[in-house]
Amino acid sequence: MALIFSLGTFLPNQANAQLNQPDCKTCSLKDVYSKDEMLEKLNELGVTIEDTNKNDQKLVKKLIKEQKKMDKEINKQLAKGFKDYKDAEMFLTFNNTHLGGYDYEKAIIYATLLKNKAGDIALVSAWVDPNKKELIKYTVGTITNENPEKFNELVSYEKVKDTEGDFTASDFKWNGKSFACGLSGVFACITYCGVVGLACGPGAAACGTVCDLACGAAFAYACS
Repeated sequence: MALIFSLGTFLPNQANAQLNQPDCKTCSLKDVYSKDEMLEKLNELGVTIEDTNKNDQKLVKKLIKEQKKMDKEINKQLAKGFKDYKDAEMFLTFNNTHLGGYDYEKAIIYATLLKNKAGDIALVSAWVDPNKKELIKYTVGTITNENPEKFNELVSYEKVKDTEGDFTASDFKWNGKSFACGLSGVFACITYCGVVGLACGPGAAACGTVCDLACGAAFAYACS
């Protein structure tokens, strides 16, 4: 049975250990704030994070199943020999957050990985607005042992408002909604690095680089 991430799991020791891991492009604040400090900063901005309840977990899985492109790609990877990887599933619930130019009373992030016998990894991630029962971002991609430094994006979608210029999680302002948006992604990134680290241990090359390569695709959100 897959481990469901609990907020207390990586605070503070494991989170701080993750700060020493190779940085990923969208996690520019990993070396600036500890996970405790991130929670404090987000709380100051009115954003709170909590464990995702069972009903919301079921909703996320249901929405992923109903999203035809995403479900088709997941099934395609399963048919190729990928299987659920033990203890590598994460749910996080963000309250009063701002993502892609939209305000959300509640948003849930989900991430898991699949693994085949060769040690290749398939990452599945999704952001969900549970109030509207809507997928607001999703990604399915692979990282192979043959080329462990490349994330191969297979399907993806992101709901964002049109804004002037291009924004990424590393471009956010140091206050206000853009900061909350970027910091939410960084928090999710570090959390998942912990989940993957505990699940994979010193395993295959692809598994070891999932955190660095997948953060941008899975957790970065356009911040405006």
